[in-house]
Amino acid sequence: MVTADFEPGCGLLEELRHEGSDLILMTKGVLIARYNGSDHELHAGDCAQWSAGYPHSFRNDSDETAQFIGVLFSSLY
Repeated sequence: MVTADFEPGCGLLEELRHEGSDLILMTKGVLIARYNGSDHELHAGDCAQWSAGYPHSFRNDSDETAQFIGVLFSSLY
């Protein structure tokens, strides 16, 4: 489990790609989740889950801090 805070204009410099799956719960603000080449706008209260084997990243294009709680699940096989 991780928490992440993104100040306005901040984001990851590189896309992530790893085994397992991710579950993201937005707790504050608006964040752009880029998944496998497509952008998805997530707002506080939104939840998203995806296979982590595809490229993914996050950025905050808004004027307010964005925050999420993430649970990273490893494959069991």
